[in-house]
Amino acid sequence: GPEHQLHPTVSAGGVGKGIGTTVSGKPKNSKGVGTTVCGKPKNSKGIGTTISGKPKNSKDIGTTVSGKPKNNKGICTTVSGKPKNSKGIDTTVSGKPKNSKGICSTVNGKPKNSQGICTTINGKPKNSRV
Repeated sequence: GPEHQLHPTVSAGGVGKGIGTTVSGKPKNSKGVGTTVCGKPKNSKGIGTTISGKPKNSKDIGTTVSGKPKNNKGICTTVSGKPKNSKGIDTTVSGKPKNSKGICSTVNGKPKNSQGICTTINGKPKNSRV
């Protein structure tokens, strides 16, 4: 009866504290800050945005490409959804670590350098500390 229609359909289950809203019945805002896309967290502090329903910003710095993280703090990036940079130093090739601290690297996913000293050939150690 009418007693079951106290809230408009558009806001039913959507408004938490008069701030949050929902998209397709899923929470969009928690405290007028964070939002979600398809029920997944989108913003932690209400700064990020989305493109085509995919997260774009984490803290107005990071972005995503095709829904995959691109930036964490405006430093890290990913290629094909795989981490490329951790602190603007580390990189990966085909999803395998290439650099740890801008020194180490790998070939075919096998460690090549440990501290810019050690190397491997076919995955076998060649140098320990030069």
